[in-house]
Amino acid sequence: MYVPKQAVPTASIASSRLEAPSQSQRGAQERAGLRVLPHQFSTQHEMREAVRQRLHVPSSLLSPGTPEGERAVPVTPAQPDFGEASPPLTIIASKPGMSAFQKSLMSTPYLSEDWVHDLKARFESSVRVRQSEIEKEKFKLQGYEERRAEGQAKAREVINQRIKRASGLPAAVEDVIYRPEEKEPEDAIAVIDDDEEDEEEEDDGMEEEEEEELPELTDEMEEEIRNALNPNPASEGLVTGFRLTIKRRDMQTLAGLNWLNDEIMNFYFEMLKERSKEEDYPSVHSFNTFFYPKLINSGFASLRRWTKKVDIFTKDLLLVPVHLGMHWCLAVVDFRNKTIVFYDSMGTHNQQCLDALRDYLLAEYADKKKQAYSLEGWSYYSEKGNPQQLNGSDCGMFSCKYAEYISRDAPLSFTQHDMPYFRRRMVWEILHMTLL
Repeated sequence: MYVPKQAVPTASIASSRLEAPSQSQRGAQERAGLRVLPHQFSTQHEMREAVRQRLHVPSSLLSPGTPEGERAVPVTPAQPDFGEASPPLTIIASKPGMSAFQKSLMSTPYLSEDWVHDLKARFESSVRVRQSEIEKEKFKLQGYEERRAEGQAKAREVINQRIKRASGLPAAVEDVIYRPEEKEPEDAIAVIDDDEEDEEEEDDGMEEEEEEELPELTDEMEEEIRNALNPNPASEGLVTGFRLTIKRRDMQTLAGLNWLNDEIMNFYFEMLKERSKEEDYPSVHSFNTFFYPKLINSGFASLRRWTKKVDIFTKDLLLVPVHLGMHWCLAVVDFRNKTIVFYDSMGTHNQQCLDALRDYLLAEYADKKKQAYSLEGWSYYSEKGNPQQLNGSDCGMFSCKYAEYISRDAPLSFTQHDMPYFRRRMVWEILHMTLL
């Protein structure tokens, strides 16, 4: 049921409104300690001004319990009371404020004395470590130089002996003892003559086999070689192959008596491996110059993936260039003859290399074939009858020529005298990626 809202008379609404006191009435109320309510102010400005004044007067001075004589008249900060003597001013010294940039500078560790001290200590420590490494390298260098000097002394001794034998020095004369001549049958003499003739023919054949005729370099080939040995620009690439690029500075190592670098050695050994794919050549796999140092320093685990795409046990020969700091040598694994042979143009023996390659074969076979490899009947030795160098710079050339001759089953018939020719020939071979 709907009940209409009753109307309220206007007179009653008007009588219920509170009338705001006048300003004088409000002042009297404040002095009497009575509280002036907000609705008693006529405007908001008067109310805010009253509140602001009361905020700057202690509550004890405005409370009704304070004697009237002790009550203070509210004074706003904008209207200070200069009637009373103000206390003397006290000036307090204070540091100026710092900006955010200054604070960041003060908080950084790079401006502290401890940081400078730590930096100096770290630098001195690194210097000491570096000096220690330098001393170690000097010690290694000294060892290499001593071994090289020993090898050169041995080589000179061998050369002197060969020179003496070749110079036709008179042999020792035996005492002549008179023996009566015995008459031999004619048929026996004929047989002896035939044997001697056969031996002479065999000797002549061996001499002819050992003397290999080296291919002649034509004038056009010599012109190409001279252009390739031009040192400038050093970074210019001359030939790219086998994922290697030979630049002019690399080719310069074949000039004069320079030492061969890794790029020339690796490129040449790749050419030997490529040639072995042809008929009438033993199958060859060659490692690069970083194989042997990695094998010695890090072991087989660091080389497991090097033969991921090749089965070395199906090859006839493994060619391993051996870099001994300042000297090039060669190691050859011959699966046909079951030998591991170390070739050094200084005539030294390297048992560490032979043992390392033997252990590598065992580990490689176990890793790839999952069974043990039998080394029964194998022999390991350093070759003594190989050609020897007569200077201190052709060790790389001798190692390359050892590998080239062995990879085609040719006897090592070259000498130190052939090295200038072999250097120029190798320049042309690398340019054309073809072995003569």
